[in-house]
Amino acid sequence: MSSPNIFTFATLSLLSFSPSYGQELPVEEVVITASRVAVAREQSGSTITVIDGSTLRDRQIPTVFDALRDVPGVAVSRTGALGGLAQIRLRGGEANHTLTLIDGVEVNDPAASSQFNFAHLMSANIERVEILRGPQSALWGADAVSGVVHIVTAAPRSGFFASGTIEGGSFGTHFLSGLINAGEENFAVVLDGLAFKTHGSNISRSGNEKDGYKNTTLGARAFFQASPHFRLDANVRNVTSRVEFDTGFPYPVDSDDVTEAVQSYGRAQATIDFWDGLGEAILGASQTQTRSDNFSGGVLTNAVDGEKTKFDVTANLSWQNEMLGAPARQRISVLGETARERFSQVFVTLAAADQNQSIGKDGVAVEYWLGFDQRFFLSLGARHDWNQRFSNSATWRTTLSVPLAPAAPFAVAAPVVPADAVRVRFHASAGTGVKNPDFFELFGFTPATFVGNPLLKPEQSFGYDVGLEMSLLSGTVLLDATYFHSDLENEIFTDFTVSPNTARNAAGGSRRSGLELAASAELGSGWTLSGAYTYTDSSAGGAAELRRPYNIGSLNIDYRFAQGAGLVNFGADFHGQQRDTDFATFTAVKLPAYTLVRLAGSYEIGNGVALTARIENALDENYEEIVGYRARGVGVFVGIRAAIGQ
Repeated sequence: MSSPNIFTFATLSLLSFSPSYGQELPVEEVVITASRVAVAREQSGSTITVIDGSTLRDRQIPTVFDALRDVPGVAVSRTGALGGLAQIRLRGGEANHTLTLIDGVEVNDPAASSQFNFAHLMSANIERVEILRGPQSALWGADAVSGVVHIVTAAPRSGFFASGTIEGGSFGTHFLSGLINAGEENFAVVLDGLAFKTHGSNISRSGNEKDGYKNTTLGARAFFQASPHFRLDANVRNVTSRVEFDTGFPYPVDSDDVTEAVQSYGRAQATIDFWDGLGEAILGASQTQTRSDNFSGGVLTNAVDGEKTKFDVTANLSWQNEMLGAPARQRISVLGETARERFSQVFVTLAAADQNQSIGKDGVAVEYWLGFDQRFFLSLGARHDWNQRFSNSATWRTTLSVPLAPAAPFAVAAPVVPADAVRVRFHASAGTGVKNPDFFELFGFTPATFVGNPLLKPEQSFGYDVGLEMSLLSGTVLLDATYFHSDLENEIFTDFTVSPNTARNAAGGSRRSGLELAASAELGSGWTLSGAYTYTDSSAGGAAELRRPYNIGSLNIDYRFAQGAGLVNFGADFHGQQRDTDFATFTAVKLPAYTLVRLAGSYEIGNGVALTARIENALDENYEEIVGYRARGVGVFVGIRAAIGQ
């Protein structure tokens, strides 16, 4: 679950480097989400991918959802075009098995099956996205069964700078974003916002009515260094959206249906350093609020509200000593938190479906981290949660990172290493996860169609991964191969054989295993290449799980020219054949594979101004990620962006 230390370090570290707006440093130098305290990537045994803000900007990827197509282990699905429900599944898990954080705030929606809808998360003004794969409940709580996605927005820092983008193109699309930062050494604030509007395309297989989408996002982050030992941090974010969509059964047909939604997130925390920096205490409070109003023919039909409030305290203690005659760094982190989730729904013409529910839970966690002589890095974590409505749970996690070449792991003195030496690192992690039943599963939706099951047990998982990372030619070539496996017990599913439908725990377990491959290379003369491939076998009862393809791959080729003023990107995302439910027969069908090609280019004309252009779905692929919901065709977009200040 959300860590107060995560946001503190994000704010502190991003003040010193800003991939999107300031000095460029290696984007994987530090990872924020892999531990209770940020660590260097090479010192973490977890499998983690970092997408920095400059990559999002250069490749002109409009949403974080679409950027995640390039990440190993991530399968995506969206109900039609922009604005439709956008889900991700890590390593064959369910959509609500991934915990999502924005600036340290847990944003999984209690009113939406405890998952995060990536539909409204635009990529503008985001500095980095970290994707941590594998069971993480020992560190992050009940929603982190398959992993954690952490989005970090532009951080406040000293000085003044501003940036903005204007864009337009196909489907009647208009986009405007801006950011302004002002601050000095002890205080800074950054404000950002965007407005997006598109007439959209028809998501139904029939008819020609377009389904439009609007998004307005406003955010702010600030810090105040009251003294060398006391710091305050705060952030708020608000997203309002309007989504036009089609309904119908078994497939959507042209209709005048609209969802108007508001998502609000915020966090405040205080950090106290003591013992000359060896210890720190962080006290934080965060809240997520969501509301969705659904209209048909301009008339309100129902409204759904969700809220999560959390208070937490973390203590970190670090020290250095000698072990086996070599230097060692050690750290212990202890976390305590209490959280309450609330859910309510109101149906205008069906009072029997109205409900107002809440769940409370408390948790404590501890993590021990050891770095031995820069040759051996180990972490051990454990957590215990007390749940109000079902059994308590205990989870654990361990990670290991060991350089295998060119140095032996336990050498007391580091040898001289040639700059172009082959460097090999072994990384591994193992742990358990738990996923509590969501409000709909416990309490139902409408009495005639879906009723709750208060006897549900939490889902439980055990998983591990092992991998080798190889760095070649002074780090200009990076290769990584990781095998993963997990077993899930008490899997919750919808039983369509009874009327009304209900949720049940599956009698047998389900298995997820696969291989993740990632590679990147600087080819010289302005050329860079990166790619990823994932094979995932996710099955239950001998059948492949829905919306989890066996094969996923991505390729990106970037070319910089004119002393870096110009950039061209070619991107291709392959999504293999997958199973989904056809509600005409209530049976599983196979959706065909598809490949999306993106071409993007930009050229800086001077004074911080650049012209941009891109083509999305350049091959005009006709595809569906959900049965009956057509995705958007080829689109062309042009724009201009500018930046001033530091």
